[in-house]
Amino acid sequence: MKLSKIIKKGIMMVLFVFLSLNFPNTHVNVQASVEAKEVIEQQLFGKDGKTSIDVSQYQLNKTETKQIVTELQKDYGTIGLMECTYQTDESGSVQTIKVQTDESLKSVISEINEIEEKTDADDSQEKLKQQVISDYVELQKYYEANPDYFGVAVPHFADKDTEETPLGAIIELAELDENNLNLNQLDQTILGIKYSLEMYVKNYGENLLKIKDEILSKTDDDMSEIEKLLVIHDALANRTSFDTDYLEENGNGGSGFLSSTVFGALNNKKAICLGYAAAYAYLVQNMHPEIYKHADGTWKTKEEVGDNYIIDYSKYTNGNPHYMNVVKIKGNWYYLDPSFDDSKIDEVARLRTQTDGNCSHRFFLYTEDNMETWLNLSSNKIDGAYKEKCVDTNYSNEWYTNVSSEISHDDQAWYYVKPQVIPESQVSGVIGNYKYIDKKDQLVMRQRENGKMQTLIDYESGQIYNTDGTLMETNEEIKEEYQRDIVYNKVYPALQHSASLYNGSLYFNLGNKIYAYSLKDASVVKIKEYNKLYIKKDNTISPIREGFF
Repeated sequence: MKLSKIIKKGIMMVLFVFLSLNFPNTHVNVQASVEAKEVIEQQLFGKDGKTSIDVSQYQLNKTETKQIVTELQKDYGTIGLMECTYQTDESGSVQTIKVQTDESLKSVISEINEIEEKTDADDSQEKLKQQVISDYVELQKYYEANPDYFGVAVPHFADKDTEETPLGAIIELAELDENNLNLNQLDQTILGIKYSLEMYVKNYGENLLKIKDEILSKTDDDMSEIEKLLVIHDALANRTSFDTDYLEENGNGGSGFLSSTVFGALNNKKAICLGYAAAYAYLVQNMHPEIYKHADGTWKTKEEVGDNYIIDYSKYTNGNPHYMNVVKIKGNWYYLDPSFDDSKIDEVARLRTQTDGNCSHRFFLYTEDNMETWLNLSSNKIDGAYKEKCVDTNYSNEWYTNVSSEISHDDQAWYYVKPQVIPESQVSGVIGNYKYIDKKDQLVMRQRENGKMQTLIDYESGQIYNTDGTLMETNEEIKEEYQRDIVYNKVYPALQHSASLYNGSLYFNLGNKIYAYSLKDASVVKIKEYNKLYIKKDNTISPIREGFF
């Protein structure tokens, strides 16, 4: 018994000495880990997200430090968008954490912290900040994981040379009051956008791919880059109408968020400026797999595309924000605005009216100087990385520049109507006022191989030519209808003559009639005449002008 007691006492003494020697160190390590975690969290997810974090004072090894960072990234959902490396001293203690954060995420974290600063700082707000960042990361990851439906994220929102940010665009589209915004409101908006995109992909995704293939099939290998961009431009304008309801209802009416996406433009056929820009960028990226895809057809990431990208967004603000595209051709950048080209616009009054069949080409490959002059803008209203870059005038006065109808084509030629009315601003100033200028409209063809022009129908004289240039007849009905249209155009100068190619015939309008010109024999037949007008007004639709059918 005595021996066993002695042994027990000896064991207890050894255990006491062991705990006395080691517990203080264990306590110190735990305390150091807690303190280090607080500092690392603030440095990673604070307003001024650091690229280098000093943790030398905590004497943590690489495993301990990495565990802290991993736990934080799991909490915020940033794994894959934030990479950390660890620099140690000779003893193995981590001295510095080097951080590389996705540019879009970095911008969002900074903005979320700014919003948090405007609210009462407490534990609930800190947890909510974590939730907002996590939910935004999930939105970004979802978008970037589905390039088949969205393409590769364009640089605009993450570019350091722009004032625009990903979160800023979300706030703008949702019509949130930036001065009275709280984190809960922002989080609900982010969740709503992600849910909407998921539903669009689920319900419209398969059809979107078919529409994309249909539009791209209109291009061919014999076309130049300019011609391919032109075909996509016209296909988008011909398919899509500007959603004036969305604009006037501040995003709450009409098609809602859908109209700011590629799905709105291509599937629903209604879009606002950002929807047009998104659709055009999506189509151009798909047209250039050598830039945006791997050899096996899988999409590259935005990091893999890097500086090789050729399509982006830009934005200007003149009372309201407006998005457009910029495109790179032979090393030069040009503005391109499919939204403005698809609508007749009074920029000052923010009045937009959609006339089906019209398709301007004035905003196809234009310069910063054009933008400032036509839109009466000062350069400080233009937000983008392309200030002073869109200056080349090579395409400012091409054969398509003044064309106000869709430009159709087949293997041999381009077909369109030379314009009768052009904006006054094209001659002397600000966009929005239309001045009657008789351009003696003609239905023409332009040979794709050599650019040779041929008149098919001279509306003023009524003369009809075949594709070889032989005069076939003088059509008095066309001549008379054209004279009536001259009178109409002096009152309504935004009305245009247009034409479209279908099954070997060019369909064109004069007055209240639709005619078809056969490319085979130059015969002209009247297809439709509208002599009765029925009007129905829907009082639930805004703006009022859109409520008449």
